[in-house]
Amino acid sequence: MRLGARPAAGFTRSKESRFTRRAFVASALAAPFVSGSARAAGALNAYSIWPENYARPMMEAFEKASGIAVKFVRFSSGEALARVTAERNNPQIDVLFGGPVETFTAGQSKGVFEPYKSPSSSDLPARFKDKDGQWTAMADDPLVFMTNSAFLKQHNLQPPASWDDLLNPAYKDMLQMADARTSGTAVTRIFSILQVHDRSEDAAFAYMKKLRKNIQSYTKSGGGGTLPVGLGQAGGGIFFIVDALFTRQKGYDVQISFPKEGIGSAAECIALIKGAKNLDPARS
Repeated sequence: MRLGARPAAGFTRSKESRFTRRAFVASALAAPFVSGSARAAGALNAYSIWPENYARPMMEAFEKASGIAVKFVRFSSGEALARVTAERNNPQIDVLFGGPVETFTAGQSKGVFEPYKSPSSSDLPARFKDKDGQWTAMADDPLVFMTNSAFLKQHNLQPPASWDDLLNPAYKDMLQMADARTSGTAVTRIFSILQVHDRSEDAAFAYMKKLRKNIQSYTKSGGGGTLPVGLGQAGGGIFFIVDALFTRQKGYDVQISFPKEGIGSAAECIALIKGAKNLDPARS
């Protein structure tokens, strides 16, 4: 697979843009999941790639608007897609909720989604929806650097402001990042590295080989390294901003920064499952 092939990805080169909690691109981005008010009561089953603390308020808003109860289980993007694919002949859920667009385009290629265009999808820019209705974006989520404040002070460092700053020997065995085998966060990170190296795969892999010396561990989920960084067990890492801000909201002393060269963002999506048992309420 060539790393350059990544649809619906964003790339920002400034601190000013996108610095919000899993920022909604427009109010319409939330609509695919909550547009059906006053529908008949029913039930839905979902896999959520978003952590429960963010998924549950969305589910509850949908339940209140539609009268349809939602049961969901949280998995990382790789795990969720693997389950949906394995269950395609006997779907166990109706909706795949949240997670980066790469997960949804991969699922689309496997034929596991049911085409559906929300009435509000016409309000969305093209990169936030599949033209055939296989998936619709709900949010646009940028990556950030997150570092432990005490670690920075101990090593007389400023928050990293360049990708090259992460190669500093002071970070040796002190960075945690997501594993590309299980996490869409890692795919967005790799895409970002490719972009800042002018889409040269040789240059991107050379950088990642250097960065590997500073990696303490690769985590199964995208936010798996946030707690170790917050606790000071790791010095820093690359995470989606929603996870970094949540770490700060929990009271951990961490710094959030952006690299001057730019960093990627991911459209986070929702899709209906082909052959789902509750397609009508899922379309609500």
